[in-house]
Amino acid sequence: MYLFNKLLSVSLCAVGLSTLDTSGYKNPLTSQEATAISFKPYWRFVNIEFKGPALQPPHGGYLLAEKSSLEDYYTFWEKIPVGDDTYLLKNFDTGMYISINDERRLVVYADAEPTAFQVIPVANANDTYIIKVPDLDLVWEPRFQGSSDFGVVMLTPDNGSNSQRWQSVADDL
Repeated sequence: MYLFNKLLSVSLCAVGLSTLDTSGYKNPLTSQEATAISFKPYWRFVNIEFKGPALQPPHGGYLLAEKSSLEDYYTFWEKIPVGDDTYLLKNFDTGMYISINDERRLVVYADAEPTAFQVIPVANANDTYIIKVPDLDLVWEPRFQGSSDFGVVMLTPDNGSNSQRWQSVADDL
């Protein structure tokens, strides 16, 4: 009912009839709940060891990680819940989902079937997560070749290294 009243109030304001008095109406939502409805949180996954984000090439391809930069496009992901700590990850800029190919590489294509991933907090580590395939011991890890600033994010067995750890930073775009 609250959302209907707000929509009605905004609609009336839009046509110049802003005299509706809603001051006596009690808001049934907390401010936190109202904020959650108003804004979609998007997440940037930043690798602990390499200090750079997971990103998608503009037209799709392998999921990449970049060293030491947070200035690129295609680095924000919507976490769509599908279970306990389990999400589909959808790119903010392109609407494409992350999935897995036969080589255990993470790919982002328009026609790829989305893969669900668990984003699990690491014990005794502030705002640090592993991102893994449910029911398997395979986690995200970027692999860089030579002095390249970009590496392909692969699925590898969890060994506890910082290259397999990510910070998940929320942002309302």
